[in-house]
Amino acid sequence: MTIVDVLTSTEFLQGLFLLVVTAVLTGLLVPVIKGRLDDRKYRDQKVFESELSRQEKVIDAQAALLKDASEAMWSFYLLSLKVTWYAASGNEERFDAAWQEWDEESWLLFGRLRAEISKARRLTSPAVHAELLNVHDTWFRRFSLELEGMVRRRDIGTGESVDFHNRTYRENTKLIDDVLTRLAEELRLNEGAVGSGPSSLSSPSAGKATPSTN
Repeated sequence: MTIVDVLTSTEFLQGLFLLVVTAVLTGLLVPVIKGRLDDRKYRDQKVFESELSRQEKVIDAQAALLKDASEAMWSFYLLSLKVTWYAASGNEERFDAAWQEWDEESWLLFGRLRAEISKARRLTSPAVHAELLNVHDTWFRRFSLELEGMVRRRDIGTGESVDFHNRTYRENTKLIDDVLTRLAEELRLNEGAVGSGPSSLSSPSAGKATPSTN
């Protein structure tokens, strides 16, 4: 068989045809397939970046919630403690000034705290949201009414006012510390995220005697 016979044989021509078709299809399909793969990779990357951005925003919102709720609670606590302290120590002038400050600012603090609790409904579990609501209700429904009752009775410099001050300090300090620690744990922000409140809120017996009725 001569070279001419080989080159003109059916088998050779079929193989050559398949080779040409394959080369053509490869040249056409490879860019298409690569383009589709690149497009899929681009879409997946955009979805990933969008999800990452959303998670970062949620984390920022959670950190802000912890900070703002902490500030609202400790501010409320300090404001109330000033009233009970001056009542227990029998200082009527400062008691009246502290009560006036409470009367003017407590509603704003109640509003701030309630706003943060509303945010917590979207950022925390129902259990933690319920704990925050309990703090608000404890202060709004029980403590504030007790405080107003003490003011109406002018319970200043009495054993009752000393007991009320000590109970306010003890119970509300624990109430705030517990709920903020629980919130920080829920948000996984408990490493250095929650302090023990303003430094001015130390125990009345620390460097400063508990008010006496004498």
